[in-house]
Amino acid sequence: MKTISALLYSAAALALMSTGSSSVQAYSESFDLLDHTNLFSYYRPANTNLTAEQVALPAQCSVDQVHIVGRHATRYPSTNSYNGLKRIGDKVQQKLQANVSILAPELEFLKTWNLDEMITDPAHQIENLTALGLTEAYDFGASVRKKYAHLYQQDATVWSGSVERVQLTAKSFMQGLFGQEAVENHYANLITSNSSDKTIAANTLTPIDTCTNFPKGLGSPQQSAFQNTWVPQALARLEKLWPGFEFIADDLMGMMDLCVYEMALRSKSERRFCKIFTDDEWQSYDYFRDLSYYYDSGYGNPRARTAAYPYVAAVARLLAQPKTASCQKIYAAFSHDTQLSIFLTAFGVNEDATPLSSSAVNLARKTRASRSLLMGARLVTERINCGSEGSFVRLTVNDAVVPFDDCKDGPGLSCSLEKYLIRLKSIEAKAGDFMTQCGVAAAPGLSSVNTLFENPARNLCSSN
Repeated sequence: MKTISALLYSAAALALMSTGSSSVQAYSESFDLLDHTNLFSYYRPANTNLTAEQVALPAQCSVDQVHIVGRHATRYPSTNSYNGLKRIGDKVQQKLQANVSILAPELEFLKTWNLDEMITDPAHQIENLTALGLTEAYDFGASVRKKYAHLYQQDATVWSGSVERVQLTAKSFMQGLFGQEAVENHYANLITSNSSDKTIAANTLTPIDTCTNFPKGLGSPQQSAFQNTWVPQALARLEKLWPGFEFIADDLMGMMDLCVYEMALRSKSERRFCKIFTDDEWQSYDYFRDLSYYYDSGYGNPRARTAAYPYVAAVARLLAQPKTASCQKIYAAFSHDTQLSIFLTAFGVNEDATPLSSSAVNLARKTRASRSLLMGARLVTERINCGSEGSFVRLTVNDAVVPFDDCKDGPGLSCSLEKYLIRLKSIEAKAGDFMTQCGVAAAPGLSSVNTLFENPARNLCSSN
């Protein structure tokens, strides 16, 4: 693993490289590309239709408890993704050797393009955080310290899944939040939850992995059906740009993935691959990815609420306490995109009125991974104290307030704590019991309750 400083230097060097991007662009100037780049995108605040006035808190209100669950920050491709990208790179080289004179202007850059420019050391980079990812996590920690300065506690505990990129995200976040002292203390206040331990039931940050009955692959048939509505036309258009390349669906999706990865790994302004594709193709790409989230780890999966509810309930128990047993005020934890997807489902937000269709893009859908599950995504639950008016609860997703549809009449579109706890009862009823619904065999110490946050590394009451 490269050191953080080395990775940062590498990123800076790449950002200065000349990319030779083509001026030919298939998507329109007014099209918001980054709102359609989905799960591989680097972090950016979510688009929202809410105004600052709508979400502003009155002077008598202030946040007094915060719960964060984040996805790891920007990473290099996974092993499977990298193998797919490498296959495209090899195919490009083979086709170039056969005929280089028939490329359309928007593909001219492929004559000198090489995947090795972006991924220089696959053995150490694949699956791991990028330099940008380390910076994102650090900046997030610093922003939390600034935004919630009145809640800051130097010895607060942070929780993390056990996969290396998740731990590195948590550690970089801690550097931004606590400063150099976090490094000097060897991250003593970081608690790691074993992501591969199947015996911990609901007491985890990766409940999909411990819910034995969690259905897998429900989105694949939906994605396959949807591909038939747009991929053939896109392939025919691409073949006109490079006759004889023999584009297949994997080439199309892989090149669109390359657009997103190049922005994350080379430069945020790098859009050579992005420019190849039209508005409609980007909307279809985004929807294709969303179908997977919806059916694999969202409202279309009957066990999504079941697996995620113990986390939501754990947060609710702490929200209901005027002062928690450990006196901690900011609870931060880090996991993966699919885990965040089920957490959103258990919070009961962004639920579409009808299941997502595989016959056409639903432009009005609420399931939007580009706004909620991209690299570095973060869900933040705030408890807001308004004095004699009581306490309220509000959820933000990637820095945008996401009101609860059934309860948003409080300050800044929040929900009263009392009503929030009541609304969770109906979600709990839909979720069912974790142990029972997930098929986890009863054993000493196992339960449907997540108690991770009730056992921090330190009790902070003496310092309050």
